[in-house]
Amino acid sequence: MNDPLIKRKTLIFICLSMSMVILPHLTHVPIWSTGVFVGLSLWRIYGHQKPDLLPGRLLLILVTLGLVGLHIVFFGTLFGQDVGVSLLIVMSGLKIMESRSKRDSYMVIFLGLFIVITNFLYNQEIILAIYLFAALLALLACMIELSAQAQSPTVKQQLKLSSILLLQALPLTIVLFVFFPRVSALWAIPGGSSGKTGLSEEMSPGQISNLMQNTDPAFRVTFRGEIPESEQRYWRAIILSHYDGKTWRPNQQRIQSLRSNPRRRLADPSYYKVQLEPHKGRWLVGLDLPAINPAVGDAHADYTLRSRNPVNELLQYEATSYLTYHTGNISRIEYQQSLQLPHNFSPKVRLLAKKWWRTSKNSRDYVDKVLKHFNQENFIYTLTPPRLTGDATEQFLFDSKKGFCEHYSSAFTLLMRAAGIPARVVTGYQGGDFNELGGYLIVRQSDAHAWSEVWLPESGWTRVDPTAAVAPERIEQAINFEDISDTGEILFTAGELGALADMLKQMGYGLDAINHAWNDWFISYDSELQKDFLSRFGININHWKDLLWYLFAGVGLVFAFMFYRLLNRCDRKVAEIAPSLRIYQQFCAKMAVINLSKQANEGPSDYQQRIIQRYPELDISVSEIMKLYIALRYKSLHSKPVLQQFKQRVAEFQPKKMIKP
Repeated sequence: MNDPLIKRKTLIFICLSMSMVILPHLTHVPIWSTGVFVGLSLWRIYGHQKPDLLPGRLLLILVTLGLVGLHIVFFGTLFGQDVGVSLLIVMSGLKIMESRSKRDSYMVIFLGLFIVITNFLYNQEIILAIYLFAALLALLACMIELSAQAQSPTVKQQLKLSSILLLQALPLTIVLFVFFPRVSALWAIPGGSSGKTGLSEEMSPGQISNLMQNTDPAFRVTFRGEIPESEQRYWRAIILSHYDGKTWRPNQQRIQSLRSNPRRRLADPSYYKVQLEPHKGRWLVGLDLPAINPAVGDAHADYTLRSRNPVNELLQYEATSYLTYHTGNISRIEYQQSLQLPHNFSPKVRLLAKKWWRTSKNSRDYVDKVLKHFNQENFIYTLTPPRLTGDATEQFLFDSKKGFCEHYSSAFTLLMRAAGIPARVVTGYQGGDFNELGGYLIVRQSDAHAWSEVWLPESGWTRVDPTAAVAPERIEQAINFEDISDTGEILFTAGELGALADMLKQMGYGLDAINHAWNDWFISYDSELQKDFLSRFGININHWKDLLWYLFAGVGLVFAFMFYRLLNRCDRKVAEIAPSLRIYQQFCAKMAVINLSKQANEGPSDYQQRIIQRYPELDISVSEIMKLYIALRYKSLHSKPVLQQFKQRVAEFQPKKMIKP
């Protein structure tokens, strides 16, 4: 059971290297699958000295079937990204457990190389790429350890050699990256969870508040020209028109016709490029109000942008928006959708709306009355509102008066509809931090927001943010999640940061700027960017077949250069060994005189052994000569003192005089 070909040190090295590869998956796969790998690895290491404790083949087969069944029970399937990665991790542990020979160990390393790739299905940031580069070095070092014939190189020597191998592969990697036709199918495996949490196409109390405590970047924006002020940074994503009494959803009768958005533009447009993180939906963000279809999607009649495919990978697109606009007349379908109320809508809320409407001069005056009510009636902006039972809108307006942006936008929109004013809920993001180091705006998941949109005859669809009437700081400042009052009221970050906090913030900006550049040039290197990049060098690509010609030419040049270097190295090697070879031939000629010629297929060690068996008295002299020759010929010790010593020993060697008669 205990194969001496696998040293305990080598086994531990392989297990540690595989653990490096699997570590980033801790947040993606069940903790028990990682635990199975660790347990099996420790069992195999412990059993190296006590092979009787290692399981037999039958037990391994039963354990394998049991783990496959566990995956079916836990995931409900054997197909998909998460279950596939989890199975790879578990099977790697099982392969380590059954490893007995070098061949088995190579198979474990090959599995590790494949698991390295799977990490990029979840995260493609540069920090992970650097970490996985280190893990790849460790796996290559394991292969070098396994391939050592006699004395194993030190860990330092293994890592040095693996670094050289990776650097030698760099030119070919660059050629393949630049010229290989871009495909996105690899990163869009169905059933996975590669996208980061984003907005949902439904809105219920608590959904956006949970999202707002996530500080991961949602998207980054680079403006061509001035950046709008914070109060103008409303990033439109999803329109919610249908309300069933508990949940807001997009209307099932989606308006598909496109318009030239908006009808009347009252200011110069803003041009910008969005780098959107994956969220697995189809919505795109656009500064309120988007005007032109992006290349990757369509602009719908409700002024939202929709991708043609699910956003399962980082997506870049350019967009144009007008911050001041008039959308024109409302269509009949929009009018009907924007007045819909649930069949059991609260009579108390309806009476309140009619009361305010009777005393209002017009729709604009009614809007102001509702906003004034939110501002003056002790409404509180909080992440922890009390649980609402029964009619949520009625309890929020008359009893709790505590809520988050979804509470205020929902209640405001329903009050508008109850008064006969077309209105709808808009979800997206508001604000963003400017990264001076990168020159772009970072909008985080914590900037998720909901507001309302009403149709007024004098301005068309008009944005109204009822949250700003309760907590205007929400539009101008960031939420301080670490400092929330005892009543649950949200406090906001204001004033200057401390020296340490400012330094950490700048470090965060620097790291994000690096990630942004990495995403811009490497992760987002799609077919369009590839064409643009190659056109700068006069290479025009009209079809993917054109890329193949350049790809083959580039690979051919790399291999030609490698072949040239190899020939050069061989020439240098021949030049280095030529003097020692000539001296060795002199030694062989002296042995031929005493009828002990070197055979054509005989190496120096075998020749030495045959000489000593025939003439034991030549042992010391021949052993010293062969030792020097092997060092010069095979160990590349090409120093003048060693060569001079070898030459002197051969010159002094007189076998005829040394042989006993």
